[in-house]
Amino acid sequence: RNSKYTSSLMAMNICDFVIFTGRTIHNLNELNVCHTFPDLKTDYEIMTHAMYFLELCDIAMPDGEINPGYFMDLIKGLYLLESGSLDLSTLTRAFELKTLIRTGNYPDPELHGSKMTRSAR
Repeated sequence: RNSKYTSSLMAMNICDFVIFTGRTIHNLNELNVCHTFPDLKTDYEIMTHAMYFLELCDIAMPDGEINPGYFMDLIKGLYLLESGSLDLSTLTRAFELKTLIRTGNYPDPELHGSKMTRSAR
């Protein structure tokens, strides 16, 4: 069924949702679009990197798991992609490394715990 919110429910949109939880189904009652990342959607190469970030998040996190730190990593990554201030390959490798760390797969066991900088956590 078509909804008045269909056009806002796109990848690479940051939205606030008000969801009514029924016994068997969730209903979207209200939606507020906070940011749309328009520059990500106009450059094909940047858009592919952004979609890769989203796909990586989808694969790395189990459904329903809440991980605010990883969400912020994703949002920062999308903003950095949009700004064009960093090399795409470097930013993508950094996001992959953040994904490994956020999912508990430390590339070097010595990074785990107090030896890891606060910004890397």
